Amino acid sequence: MKFPDQNNAEAAIQALDDGLCLTLQKFPFLAGVLSLAGDGSGRLQLQYPADLTDRSLTKGLFGAKQILVDDFPHPYETLKKAGMPPSAFKSATFLPDDFANWQGVPANGEGICDFEVSDAPVMRVQACFIPGGLVLSIYVHHSVLDFHGISTFWESLAANVSHVARAHGSRDMDPGNIQH
Repeated sequence: MKFPDQNNAEAAIQALDDGLCLTLQKFPFLAGVLSLAGDGSGRLQLQYPADLTDRSLTKGLFGAKQILVDDFPHPYETLKKAGMPPSAFKSATFLPDDFANWQGVPANGEGICDFEVSDAPVMRVQACFIPGGLVLSIYVHHSVLDFHGISTFWESLAANVSHVARAHGSRDMDPGNIQH
């Protein structure tokens, strides 16, 4: 999305983080971790916090970073004029930074997780600020959500972020000011 004033990044990060916390109240399992069941069956088990009001329980779930032109030489306006070509968005650039903590998750976030090596997060969200824009990337383990589930999550997150942004008076995150 267009995000012309990078000086408002902190307000956007706060609105996204607060909106995600509200969304997790509805879908708490997304704050969970997948691991192998301890019975040797090879089945996965999902564990998640019962109380999501404690933000320390969701640490690492959401991150934000500034992506420099050297790493991503595509300003928002150029991408918009080109129709937002998927080839411009390399997974290594937009991969949640938290993945470094999960050795069993493939380096690019795509493919099969090795649960013999480590557990895996159910979801990670990262706000990536590019010149003139904001790219929101998401990782969700497919064993937990399919496409319809991800769509439902996005709808809830968008509504909650909009609510939070309006409540805090952030112009850049207000849906009336978002330009795709």
